Amino acid sequence: MVKVTNSNYDSSWIQKASYNHSDKTLFVILKSGSSYLFSGISKTDFDYFNDSNSQGSVFNKLIKRNYAFKKIH
Repeated sequence: MVKVTNSNYDSSWIQKASYNHSDKTLFVILKSGSSYLFSGISKTDFDYFNDSNSQGSVFNKLIKRNYAFKKIH
């Protein structure tokens, strides 16, 4: 069974994200409409991002700098 965590954020620029626990991918949709797919995201790093008071800050400092990604839209 594939487990996915979907989250909506009260962020100035990140709208929502979906984390696939099986393949360790993170799909992020920005409020601008752009979307990105990150691969190899550890559950620990996703939890830190998801539970943060500032997803944008964690995204820039941890996710964007350390994981491969592809712009989807």
